Amino acid sequence: MARSDREEHNWQKGLSRAEAERRLLQFGENTLQQKKNVHPLKIFVGQFRDFMVLILLGATAVSVLMGEPAEALTIAVIVLLNALLGFFQEYRTEQTLEKLKNMSAPSARVIRDQRQYQIPAAEIVPGDLILIKSGDRVPADGDLMESSGLQVDEALLS
Repeated sequence: MARSDREEHNWQKGLSRAEAERRLLQFGENTLQQKKNVHPLKIFVGQFRDFMVLILLGATAVSVLMGEPAEALTIAVIVLLNALLGFFQEYRTEQTLEKLKNMSAPSARVIRDQRQYQIPAAEIVPGDLILIKSGDRVPADGDLMESSGLQVDEALLS
């Protein structure tokens, strides 16, 4: 989000509480978008909805009707392996996103109306001045205004 001249000039004062409330309504909460948990069976069945997979399943049926069981079995095995690989990849991605959500900082220190407040990290809005000290988890993306010997460990993200 681009900063206005006024915001740039007053960055040390932080946002006003009224402006923070307005931005929270405008931009929503500072959370990873949560999809409804999908059952693993639904993820697996979803692997067979791809157009190319449907064509291969059709080719399997044609091979069976033409009396070519070896070709039909080969295509079926390839489709099944493809579905299993896709399932495991998607399932792991879902688990990783859930872990990232659980690792996020539960609260944050911000400057609003020239005072320091401890707020839930979900209430951080664009333009907030976030204070971070040694050992804190970074609660949101942001612009770095000032630091001294800052080091960030991103190993948990990989």
